[in-house]
Amino acid sequence: MATYTPKELMAPRAEHELPRDISSLYTVAGMDVSRKQNLVQIDEKTLIYAAGNTLVTYNIETKKRTFLSGLDGGSIGAFTFSPDKTIVAIGCNGMNPCIYVYSFPAMTVTKVLKLGTERGYSSLDFSPDGTLLSSVGQSPDFLLTVWDWAEERITLHTKAFGQDVYKVAFSKEENAGRLTTSGTGHIRFWNMAKTFTGLKLQGEIGKFGKIDLSDIEAFVELPDSKVVSGSESGHLLLWEGNFVKCRLVTSSASPDLMYEKAGEDLIFGDVPAHAGGVMSIAHDKELDMIITAGADGNIKFWSFAEIDVAEVDSDITMDYPIMPKNTIPVGSDVSIKHIVDSGESYLVEDANGVLYRQSKTATSADTRESLWTFHSGSIVGIAASPVDHYCATAGADGQVFIWDYVNKTVVASHKNNHACTSITCPPITVDKTGKTFTAGFEDGVVRCFAFDGDSLTLKQVTKPHNSSVTSISYSPDGKYLATGGSDGICFVIKCPDLADPAGAYTPIGFVTSEDEAPITSLSWKEDSMALLYSFANTMVEMDVSQGISAISANSFEMEPKTITYNYKDRPVIKDTSEENTEEKKGEDDKGDAPAEIVHPPICYACYKVGEDKNNFLVGLGAEKAGKIFEGKFGDEYSLGEYHSGVATHNVEIHDIAKVNHICYSSSKKFVITTCDDGSVTVRPNEELGFFTKYTIHESSCGGGSGAALSFDDEFLLTVGFDGLLAIHRLNPLAVTDAAVKAKGGAKAEETLPDSLFNFEDSGEGSSVPPEGFQEVFSSSKEGQEKAAAAAAAAVEDITDDAAYSIQDEKLRKEEDARKLAAEKKKDSVREVIAGMQKEYSDLVKKNSNLPIELQLTAEELIVDPEYDEILAEQGRHMIEEVQLECAHESEKSSIRLSKLQKEYVEVLECEPFCVHGMKNNLAVPSFPARKLSPELQDLLDLTHTIVEGEGGSGSSRGTMFSGGSGNSRRTQRSSRATKQRITVGDLGLDDEGNEKNLTMPERRKMMRLVRQHAIDDLIEKKPADDADDPRDVKAIEAAIKNLGDYKIKTAEDYEVPEEQQVNAERKMRQLVLLIESVYNIKVKFNKRLTAARDAKCDTYQSVKACNVRIRSIDKQLGQSNLSKDLWEPKLMSSEYPEDRSFFTQKDVDTFLKSAEGMDGDVSKAVCSMPAVPSKSLEVAGKETKVYTGGSGWDEEALKLASSLPILRATFDSATYGEMPVYEEGSTQSQMEKDETSETRKKLTFQRAMLIDKVASDVKSVDDQISMLRKDRLVFATELKSAELRMILLSKELKLLQDFEAKDKMLTNKLEKCQRDKAEVVASISDCHGRLETKSVDLEEWTAKEQEIMEEFKKIVPESNGFYEQLLKIFKRKIKRKKVRNNDDDDDEMDSEEESDDDYDSDDDDDDDEEEVDDSCPPGCDTQLYETIIALREKRLDQEETLNEFQKELDDLKKAHDRHIGRERQIDKDLKSTEVEILRFQTEKQKEINELLLAVPLKIGQIKLWKKEVDSEGNDVEVPENPAVLRDSFKIDEVAVFSEATMEKLKGRIGELKEEIIVDKANFSGLHKEKRALEKDKLVREKEISQKEKECEEIQMLKFGQIINIGELDKISVNNDEAELKNKSKTLEVSNEKEIFSMQAKHRKLKDKLLQLTNINTDKLNNIAGLNGRQFFLEKELNGKGGGMQVADDGPTVRQETEERNRLVALVKLQAKEVDALKAEINLLRRKGGHIYAPPPPPELIAGGDVMAMDAPLGENGGEIAPEEAL
Repeated sequence: MATYTPKELMAPRAEHELPRDISSLYTVAGMDVSRKQNLVQIDEKTLIYAAGNTLVTYNIETKKRTFLSGLDGGSIGAFTFSPDKTIVAIGCNGMNPCIYVYSFPAMTVTKVLKLGTERGYSSLDFSPDGTLLSSVGQSPDFLLTVWDWAEERITLHTKAFGQDVYKVAFSKEENAGRLTTSGTGHIRFWNMAKTFTGLKLQGEIGKFGKIDLSDIEAFVELPDSKVVSGSESGHLLLWEGNFVKCRLVTSSASPDLMYEKAGEDLIFGDVPAHAGGVMSIAHDKELDMIITAGADGNIKFWSFAEIDVAEVDSDITMDYPIMPKNTIPVGSDVSIKHIVDSGESYLVEDANGVLYRQSKTATSADTRESLWTFHSGSIVGIAASPVDHYCATAGADGQVFIWDYVNKTVVASHKNNHACTSITCPPITVDKTGKTFTAGFEDGVVRCFAFDGDSLTLKQVTKPHNSSVTSISYSPDGKYLATGGSDGICFVIKCPDLADPAGAYTPIGFVTSEDEAPITSLSWKEDSMALLYSFANTMVEMDVSQGISAISANSFEMEPKTITYNYKDRPVIKDTSEENTEEKKGEDDKGDAPAEIVHPPICYACYKVGEDKNNFLVGLGAEKAGKIFEGKFGDEYSLGEYHSGVATHNVEIHDIAKVNHICYSSSKKFVITTCDDGSVTVRPNEELGFFTKYTIHESSCGGGSGAALSFDDEFLLTVGFDGLLAIHRLNPLAVTDAAVKAKGGAKAEETLPDSLFNFEDSGEGSSVPPEGFQEVFSSSKEGQEKAAAAAAAAVEDITDDAAYSIQDEKLRKEEDARKLAAEKKKDSVREVIAGMQKEYSDLVKKNSNLPIELQLTAEELIVDPEYDEILAEQGRHMIEEVQLECAHESEKSSIRLSKLQKEYVEVLECEPFCVHGMKNNLAVPSFPARKLSPELQDLLDLTHTIVEGEGGSGSSRGTMFSGGSGNSRRTQRSSRATKQRITVGDLGLDDEGNEKNLTMPERRKMMRLVRQHAIDDLIEKKPADDADDPRDVKAIEAAIKNLGDYKIKTAEDYEVPEEQQVNAERKMRQLVLLIESVYNIKVKFNKRLTAARDAKCDTYQSVKACNVRIRSIDKQLGQSNLSKDLWEPKLMSSEYPEDRSFFTQKDVDTFLKSAEGMDGDVSKAVCSMPAVPSKSLEVAGKETKVYTGGSGWDEEALKLASSLPILRATFDSATYGEMPVYEEGSTQSQMEKDETSETRKKLTFQRAMLIDKVASDVKSVDDQISMLRKDRLVFATELKSAELRMILLSKELKLLQDFEAKDKMLTNKLEKCQRDKAEVVASISDCHGRLETKSVDLEEWTAKEQEIMEEFKKIVPESNGFYEQLLKIFKRKIKRKKVRNNDDDDDEMDSEEESDDDYDSDDDDDDDEEEVDDSCPPGCDTQLYETIIALREKRLDQEETLNEFQKELDDLKKAHDRHIGRERQIDKDLKSTEVEILRFQTEKQKEINELLLAVPLKIGQIKLWKKEVDSEGNDVEVPENPAVLRDSFKIDEVAVFSEATMEKLKGRIGELKEEIIVDKANFSGLHKEKRALEKDKLVREKEISQKEKECEEIQMLKFGQIINIGELDKISVNNDEAELKNKSKTLEVSNEKEIFSMQAKHRKLKDKLLQLTNINTDKLNNIAGLNGRQFFLEKELNGKGGGMQVADDGPTVRQETEERNRLVALVKLQAKEVDALKAEINLLRRKGGHIYAPPPPPELIAGGDVMAMDAPLGENGGEIAPEEAL
């Protein structure tokens, strides 16, 4: 990416501007609260904001600021970051400013965007993908521009609005192409639309409608393109399209009330979201909240879901009630300007001049933290102390701050009720300490403050003006104080004497300006003899050399001697040449009239100091702006002019910046000017035409308001109307020298350092200077101490009391010289010994290099063998003596060691050890694991046996209670209905299965049976009234199975689940299994770690061998230097604890050497652990094959060389494959050269392979150890939790053992109840089966009894004369002895009760019946009588059998009832036992709950409950996650969940909300469906009722009575008669068809007659008309004929009479037909009525010609049958 350098982009120096490298920015304090959305947080520590001409990066922790300077010479208008925070765009202010795109955090310019606006940018924003950049310009163009910033080109360009635009923002959706702008009285919605002419910006202005027009500073777009914006009134507005959808008001009322209270004037009230303007709005997608901040000092959270679905009826109200979900108070005294999310807290910019940090969990404003304080608004002036590094700033917020500008801190402040308007510091002639400051206020009061180091106290107060004080100035001699006000008064006050600084200020008098114009500036002459004050376009010099006083005692008004000055341009000498004179001839004489002189306004003026003390400097406005003029009272014209440093080239006159302030430094060496474009200049008093320029303040709000230099001229202090205090370091000598050189014509070269563009200060409280400047210390106590320390550091002092005196120093030096000489002598002896040792070692080495046959043996190398033998013998003797002396202690130590090993080592599964990585510096310790004791092992075996037995047997608990009486009764009813069911096929087939020829009644009967069966099926399927929906039952079962019950175990209603009920035995099993699991985890991990240790040891040996081989290869290849830095592996002694008792000779030597240092006391000698595990290393070395030089070479060549006798003599396997060695100077043959080259290549390749092998092996070991380390961290956590669990289980086991006896008793009781329950359920089931069987048999015998009665009726019909007598004989009840089986003879004993039971008897009422004659009635057929008697016997047998069945059935019912009663009692006992067990389990659980347990928790797992108000206004408790736990809380306030469970519960909240919505919708749908079904049911019932009524009417019309269809079916049908009827009906149908055809012909003829009659009627009407015409004509003719004879009209009258009579008859006939038709129509209209006419012929029916008089037809074409009408 191409970059620009700041030097090439920076604006060039102005005319007469000195080099910019002679000063440096020191810091910029404060914030511009007039900026909007001016805070961006990059991370928890870093905050970025714009301040004047800099972009400030502030570190909250270190309090350091980094300043990125603007490049256009003006201030920074706006900035924004790309979505990924890698790009920052900065829009500047000025003439045709640019947008500079920087990379972040490198802060290098990558792109420059030009021509986006005329004067400055107010807002910038990147698109979501970061490819586009939008910008909005300031006045006057207000241009909205969309940039392709990567290509540095404009994509779209249009005017955003006609007034200020505060904000522009892209839609956060990808490629949405939408923007939103807002500002003064508007909001506008833009779309980047593709048209046929290209891409264009189309904007729709927001319509406020019924809502009051408002400025909009903040808004946020929702995902569905709706927009939520703020307003000045504090309301939140929801925009959809370009209309206000609703206004959100704070109310707990339901939105439904807007419809319930429609028409009322006030529904919800007008309570806004904030009690003040809404300044910040954001959408937190994680919380699903809309976050707003307002001028009322509150941060509020609103439900996004609730806002998203907000709907109102605009005809009723535009207000939608909503309550915030949470409110974070920052303070009622806070007016929030902007907030940023800072993780656990919010950073809040207060419009009152404070930056706060408030926690997200805060419920009170007391928890807020103030990060820094600054002026809230304009700073109207600054005054620097003439003796100290302090300054005072006065703000429009009424505050006066005292700054330690060296340390960049505020040390004191004073808050006033009125705004400050000016400030100054008295000269040392008034206050030698330089700690007094005088300020003027808008209420006309002048206050003097005294600074005492840490506080600011009010010293003097006076009120010389009735309006704001515009200027204050002390006379240099300290006698007078002059004040100017906007009331046009210049007041002079006498100051207290220096001897009495606490004296009062005494008013002297005042003068008034012309037209009471406000005083703009005050200045005293250097000798205090004159006062200059200015107003409008006039300056006045007041002479005070002779003293001043009021003109009368009644007033303070004065009339001093004054001189007035108005600026006038020096006249231009006119050209009087002849040509010009001729050209001007003929001009109008009016041109010679003098023009009116308009003097330019005076902005600020002050006296000069030095030689020209009578002159003054003045800054003018209008067309004279941009320059500083020098003048003198008494001179009409100016004496000179100087460039003010502002831009004048290509700038309109009215746009040229004006001078706001001119003053001298305390040293009087420099003049400081400030301009309204934010620039400040510093000029040497000797060379006012040259200056250094500083542009730091915002020009749009008025620029700079004041400036001052420190008393030593090292610091430039500037303030502006943007509320900023800028501090620069100045090199005063360099400024003066540069001005002198510039005046001399020397070209001033400048070297622009990087700090000029990107500078970091030293932080608050630090005085570290910028590079190139000396440190200046603060005037505070700490600063003075640092200054004193710096001065003292120049001389080194003797502070040690033990320092040598001069004599002692001399003696010490002599002693040191002697010691040095002795050491040198020792060193010479050591050198001789070392030389001899080296010579001996060289001989040994030389001897080892000789051929074996020439080498000396070790014995031969001994210089004196006999002496050596003597020494060896002495050594052996001494060793034996020592062994004898130490035998007892050695045996004692061995026994102690064995005991310790048995107690501490042998009980361990493996000794603790730690494996270290080879290169990754990781260490993995093992887990200490004890072996399982035999008792524990036996207990484990028993536990596994029990667990396996329980797993194999399964669980059948609960199956014995399945089913119930209700289900069995339903099954019984179903089976009974199934037996009675008859299918359609059975009715239509005969006994042989052939299809029967059914008659019409039989068919109808079959259809009725089918309908009845269908009804029975529906009734059977109909659920009971108390039945549950199977879907609900299934859902409840799923909920019980899958949803957890999170009742706290300490709750009163907590019930211990069955699967969690424990006893001592189960708890013991849990404890034992947990111990086994811990043991297995430790053992398995230790085995893996041991394997890794072994792999490391193998790799260690391998790497060692490879390094040896690599060094050998390098030596042969002549590159030994490459082997110097070979990595060597290491083994740690901690990896092999078992090698603690194995020592090498080196370790023994070290021990002996330590013993020698202890004077031979072995007990005090240091016995360190071996550095490396020598024993394990030796074992591994024996097992590891050392890499030799011959490995890897051709095996066939080796075999060949070993097998051939010729080569065997010269072949050496040790040197095979190595570089051949030749004598020096010998000539090598070509073969030898080739051999050497080939061997070199092989050795090089072998070296590379060894390097790769080492790297691969080491990486493999390190990866294995790294994986083990990760696993150990996981296991360690689990094991620690398991240990805590074991402690708890042990305590619970001890507790449960105390409850064991009662637990067993309750268990036995429960098992007994369950056994009894099983038995009684089995008995009930058996009774059910037997009852069903008996019931079926009883039904069968009842049917047989009915058959006997039918048989009697067939034998004796009712028409028989003896029917009544025979019926009584047949129904007579006769007592008979029962016929018993032979087997029961023995049971017939002598018992009266049993004999009574042998007779059947009816009820007691039967004894009262009359006796019935059992004899054959007279006249009756005897055979018929006997048949009836036999039939009676058959009936009595049948009744006896039925009685037996009924008795057995009653016995079974009694047994069933007894079992049911017993079952109820058992259920009651079982329930009471279960309740008792449950109560007992709860009691045990309560005891267990009282056990204390330490559980490691994260702070995120602890949720404290706090009370909040939900959206419905109900008090609810919600969890909070505080950063710091409260000091105290109760156990019922805390809930502990795992993170997964907590997240699941949080997610479940949303799921439940969605389920509630779905259930509500389903519930509403079910209600609708229910209403529809109920309505349908009513309709069906009405239809049924109607059909029944119609059926009854038909039956009444047809039969005259209601017919029972079932009874008709019982009547037998004669088939022959039915056939005859069918034939008759067929004939009737054919006849009716013929009649119908005849009637149709009759109707046609009748219609034809009617047509002809109509025609005749028309003709008769015509004839009547003609007759009338004829009559009229004849009458006319008769009238005109006079005496003419009239013919006889008798025939004509006769004809008319006949015709009239005929017409009357025709009309009467038609009237009768009409009456007949009306009667027919009325008959048809009768409700439920029908006309039974003959049916139409089939051909007419087929053709669709059905007449209105057609009757309903039956199945065979006749009249409809009554049963068909049903």
